[in-house]
Amino acid sequence: MADPRAAELPPPNFYAHQTAAPTASEWDISDAATVAIYADAERRHVWFHERSRRVLSFLSRDGVRPPARVLEVGCGAGPVLAALSSAGYDVVGVEMHASLGRRAAEAVPRSRVYCLDVRDPPERFLQEGAFDAVGLFDVIEHVDDPTGLLRACARRLRPGGLLCGTVPALALLWSKYDVAMGHRTRYDRAGLAALLGALGLPAWRLDYFFQVLVPGLLVRALVVGRDRAVDAEQRRVVFARSLAPPGALATAAFTALFAVERWWHDRGQAAGAAAVAGTSLWFSAIVEEPARL
Repeated sequence: MADPRAAELPPPNFYAHQTAAPTASEWDISDAATVAIYADAERRHVWFHERSRRVLSFLSRDGVRPPARVLEVGCGAGPVLAALSSAGYDVVGVEMHASLGRRAAEAVPRSRVYCLDVRDPPERFLQEGAFDAVGLFDVIEHVDDPTGLLRACARRLRPGGLLCGTVPALALLWSKYDVAMGHRTRYDRAGLAALLGALGLPAWRLDYFFQVLVPGLLVRALVVGRDRAVDAEQRRVVFARSLAPPGALATAAFTALFAVERWWHDRGQAAGAAAVAGTSLWFSAIVEEPARL
C-alpha cells in the first residue's frame, strides 16, 4: 500500500538525500498504516510524552541547555525534536524513513530534518557543522551495528560534546512486543558501558528510568510470550496493540505515577535511584576528540 503523502510536496525544512528501503531490517514500515500507527502513538501516547520530559531533564542535568545545538538521529515523527525545539534548543533531525521524517519536519518547522544515513552523510549535511549534543532516543536497539552508528554520531559533535540516548532495558522484560518493534536486544548498564567502552568512551551517566513500568512489562512478557519468531500477521497485531494509546483513566494514572517517579529522581529522596532497574536506560558520554573516533 503506497503512502499518499509521498505525492505531496515536501516541507521546506525537509531534505531527502537517502532513504531506507520500506522493508529495511532496522524497522519494517512497508505500509502507510504502520507509519500512521507509529506517528499517532508518538503524538498521543503518554509514554512518548514522558520520555520527552525525561530527555529534557537528563540533557539539562548533563550540562546541555538551551540554546545548545542538538542533533537527534532517528527522530521518527518528531516528538522529542518538538520538545527540544519548544524548550529553546537549536535542533536538527535525521530520519532514514522518509514518511516519518516529513512528518517531523512538518511538526517542528523551526528544525531542519534530513533523510540520510548519518554513517555516510552528504556535504550539505556536513555544512551544519558540529553539535553540542547528539541524541539517539530508542534507536540503537534496532540496528545490527550499534558501535558503528554511535561512532558516526560522535563524529558530528564539537570537542567535549555529549553523545547520549535512551534504550529499552532489562532482558527479563523481552517479549513479542520487542520483536514487533524491531528490537535486537534490551540493554542493561553493563552492556551499555561495554558498548561505549568499545569506542574508547567512558560512560558518564547510565541511569535507569521508568521503574514504575517494570511490574506491568514483566506481566506482559509472561502473558504474550518471549518468542523471537513472530510471523508478519502476528507482528502487525502486536505492533498495533503495543502502540495503542491507553484510555483517559489509564493515561491519568500513568501520568501520576510518572510524576512521582520524577520527584523521586529529581529530589534525590532515595540514594542511587537511577541505579534501580527500570524499563528504560539513559546513557551519555563526553566526547573530547570526535575526529579521532
